[in-house]
Amino acid sequence: MNSLRDRLLRLTKSNDEQRPDRNATASDAAETEAEGGEWRQLEARICRTDGGAFVLRRRRYSLAGRHGRYSLGELNAINNRMNALASASDRPILGPEQLLFFDTETTGLGVGAGNVPFMIGCGYLDGHEFVVEQLFMRNPAEEYHALLHLGSLLKRFSHVVTYNGRSFDWPVLKNRFVLHRLDAPEEPSHLDFLYAARSLWSRQLASCKLSTVEQQKLGIFRGHDLPGSEAPERYRQYLITRRARDMEEVFLHNERDIVTLAVLAVHFQHLLSGTLHKTPDIVPEDEVRVAGWLDKLNLHSLAQEVLHAALHQAGQLKREQLLEAAALCKKWHDYDRAARLWRAYCQRSAGTLHALEPLIELAMYYEHRRRDPEAALHWSLQARRLLERRMSLSRRQAQDRALLREIDHRLDRLRRKIDKPAQEMMHFH
Repeated sequence: MNSLRDRLLRLTKSNDEQRPDRNATASDAAETEAEGGEWRQLEARICRTDGGAFVLRRRRYSLAGRHGRYSLGELNAINNRMNALASASDRPILGPEQLLFFDTETTGLGVGAGNVPFMIGCGYLDGHEFVVEQLFMRNPAEEYHALLHLGSLLKRFSHVVTYNGRSFDWPVLKNRFVLHRLDAPEEPSHLDFLYAARSLWSRQLASCKLSTVEQQKLGIFRGHDLPGSEAPERYRQYLITRRARDMEEVFLHNERDIVTLAVLAVHFQHLLSGTLHKTPDIVPEDEVRVAGWLDKLNLHSLAQEVLHAALHQAGQLKREQLLEAAALCKKWHDYDRAARLWRAYCQRSAGTLHALEPLIELAMYYEHRRRDPEAALHWSLQARRLLERRMSLSRRQAQDRALLREIDHRLDRLRRKIDKPAQEMMHFH
């Protein structure tokens, strides 16, 4: 036991010796560089703390300024509706000033101890301005002091807003706090917009990357922008050259990501509040997707309002949106409206194999809801003919044979229902 204890003590001592001196400032060369104005040219400064320093860049945006289709001033409309997207519902969002938007630039893609967040970008409302605050570590020794600053900043907010931060940014930051023997901040309520974006647009957009979403849904076009994947290499270059200008494009990319997150919050607030008329370029097919998304979030009344607005322009809906809308109506027990949508789908898809599902739905609707066996028989026969065509072209024989047996069973039942009144009439006479 003593031997084991001795070894542990030696290991601890060795680790302490390797730990950067937190009281040490940056090298004289780096200090001279900063004081010469190179960091000030990037609108950054060296933030000195008790025993250390790091680079702090702060940018202020007017709330009146527009970014794509929205202004940052619309952040003030954010309310507890946004809590539907939070990871924990025990902390309601009482106002936009409780939101901290953040994004990190890291040396790698994993969440392990070897991945270092060399830049941490934060954004928040401050009176009549939106502030973007970026923490940058010129060397590993500065990470400790940057984390201290971040920890104090996090205490001011009840919710953090990220894009894939729940799976990446937050675990990375938490690991860094632990490695520096700092108390990790309390797990915040998390608004990770990636999940909402995927739920809404995964089948519509080529990708749900933030850069794609901001162009297609927010109307933000950055022009020249450093791809996020190149940020680690720029940082490695900086560690060699010590030139602040090598990081300029990384600062700008991170700043734009933070602003985009804020604008995306405005967009989601409109969707969650039913104010889609304030969302530019909204079309009926978008409303159907939003209705389905709202329903998943248990905002059922609002989902119905949004869908009914979309159905006023049902002629503009694509076939797949007709099916999505019909499925929602069926879920809400609005079977008559669902049937109208299924019939519209079948009319547009006449003669195609795509119409099998709505044909079967119509057969069940007329048999069980309308008590109309003749109409149910009509739709069942159409479904059977379409299934036979599919079976001749498809290899899904086992699945299709089971479905064929189901349809034949329905046909037999319907024919008996139709024949029964006639037999009873003959027996009466």
